[in-house]
Amino acid sequence: MHGAEHFLPRNQILSCHAAPIRSPRGDILGVLDISGDAQRLHAYALGLATLCARQVANRLMLHAGPRCQQLVFHHQAGMLETADRGLLLIEDGRVVGANDAALALLRTDWRRLLDQPVERWLPAWRTLPASPAPLRGHDGQALFALLRQPAEPPAGTPVWTRAQADTPASPKPPGPATPAPAQPTRAPAVRTDLLPPLDPALETRFTRSRRALDAGLAVLLQGETGAGKEVYARHLHQASRWHAGPLVAVNCGALPDTLIEAELFGYEAGAYTGARRQGARGRLREADGGILFLDEIGDMPLTLQTRLLRVLQERTVQPLGAGRAVPVEFGLVSASNRDLAAMVETGAFRADLYYRLQDCRVDLPPLRSRADLRAHVCTTLHACAAPAAPPTLDDGALAQLARYPWPGNYRQLQAVLRGLALFHPPGSLIRVGDLPEEIQACRPATAHQAQDASSSSQAAQAPDIAAHATLRSQQSQQISEALARHGGNISRAARDLGIHRSTLHRHLARPGMPGPIHR
Repeated sequence: MHGAEHFLPRNQILSCHAAPIRSPRGDILGVLDISGDAQRLHAYALGLATLCARQVANRLMLHAGPRCQQLVFHHQAGMLETADRGLLLIEDGRVVGANDAALALLRTDWRRLLDQPVERWLPAWRTLPASPAPLRGHDGQALFALLRQPAEPPAGTPVWTRAQADTPASPKPPGPATPAPAQPTRAPAVRTDLLPPLDPALETRFTRSRRALDAGLAVLLQGETGAGKEVYARHLHQASRWHAGPLVAVNCGALPDTLIEAELFGYEAGAYTGARRQGARGRLREADGGILFLDEIGDMPLTLQTRLLRVLQERTVQPLGAGRAVPVEFGLVSASNRDLAAMVETGAFRADLYYRLQDCRVDLPPLRSRADLRAHVCTTLHACAAPAAPPTLDDGALAQLARYPWPGNYRQLQAVLRGLALFHPPGSLIRVGDLPEEIQACRPATAHQAQDASSSSQAAQAPDIAAHATLRSQQSQQISEALARHGGNISRAARDLGIHRSTLHRHLARPGMPGPIHR
């Protein structure tokens, strides 16, 4: 909460960043807050508060009682000793506690996970050793995991069990003082799959989109391929009120037209030839209580856009072959690297769905525009080499990497740095000649080339500006016709257009729009 967002005027001098501390059963035990001067926006404060709160919750998990096994897992073996590892507490083969990282990795929520058999999520967990080993999740995702057997907690440590419903047990009477064994310390690895808030501009956009998501508005992410749209969506999930639920990601461009409807809406048993005998819930129902992330939304077939619009408007899903609709509630984040406004103009994308998706639009900048690109390259190289010591980039190699335009953005950068970390021993020096050939071939742009590029960019923007004006005109005409059909009634016109009343009010507030008769 920043500055004027505080209710009390005397607190508007503060910028506050807070994160909840949760028990192993998901209850909020407290909140860790970092407050500072609102005139100085500390981009790292929210991440630091979240990390500290997660460390406290993980410490509670580690002292969970004498009968609990501890299952530790993550996508990367080097992350099993960091604050971002998933932790499950297991008693009699059932999950009795978890941390928020485990929920994110398993793509579920507290209600679906707690007190359920571990086999439902990690079928082969019983064969795990006490050292990192590969493990497949229930949905086929590749993980690394280890299993720790029960151990008595230190005297005076709160014990968490199902029966106590997250209430700490009375501390044991202190015994003879014995020196605690020294625990090796390990520097936390950097998560390369997250986009940390880097500057005030990005943090401002993130705060706006998070508040929009919390208010029930849809968020639309636009940016080049590889610019970190899914990573941004995962940040929103962790920071929003939907964080306890799953983040269900659907790549609309990766599914064939014949399967995407069944994948999204689910189906009843025997709904069609070849369907699974037990049916399928569908991704929309799986997202209930969490966030639905529709990636490459511009590739969704037109016929399916109509059904999706109805779901978003009515918040109900009717699986294929079902006789009744099922209520759902989730946050919606969509993403595309295509110009959806231009697609609306050509008829390739429904205008009413476009209005519904862009309650809050966020344009993600490409990697090459980052002011701290050199520092980000070094941080990412360190993460790619973890847990081993990373190689070192000499000044020439670092300058060449910063000069390269990175058409594939973050995805391409990680691929290049993973290769460098793999083929160069820890602590070795990477020079320009060690870089991939296409990066070595990149030369600094001359002033004349920069001017030509700027002129080309301005020329390319002209059709976009004209297209935007045409789209505004088309929107105004559709809204005017809907208001005329319903005598100026806002509610009926909004239902006819397939958008929310508040969205229609915003369109009517624009200059040149007709005023309704009935508000």
